[in-house]
Amino acid sequence: MRYILLFIIALASLLAACVDNSPAGRLADALAAREMGDTAECLSACDDLMLDSAAFNQLSPSQLCTLAEIFTTLETDAETADAQATRCIHRARTLNPDSVVEFLRTCPTDISMHLYTLMSVGASLDMPRDSLLRDDDFYHDSIPQ
Repeated sequence: MRYILLFIIALASLLAACVDNSPAGRLADALAAREMGDTAECLSACDDLMLDSAAFNQLSPSQLCTLAEIFTTLETDAETADAQATRCIHRARTLNPDSVVEFLRTCPTDISMHLYTLMSVGASLDMPRDSLLRDDDFYHDSIPQ
């Protein structure tokens, strides 16, 4: 009985070592799930990457762009997917803008236009809040004359 238990533990350890739990491996798992048509598994893998900030910060700009592209092509809640894709494309643009532009050149037109839009939304996140206000916003008189 003791040998069986040791064998099971050794087998579990071996299987755990074979699974690529790196951010790149998890992204590859998401891509494989999407290719097989398993939207739920793909979304789960993508969400896991987004929630694990250490793994998210280890992704390269091209991997972040791929993750953003996955979010835009999944048949899920559009607002949530766009928010996640914006976060990915914004981080990729911060790391290496040239990689983002190169990635967008290789995407189909409809996806690249959507990602360009999300990239411009993400760019507004870097603007100081005061730059969005005009002088007349401060002195607007709400009483009609």
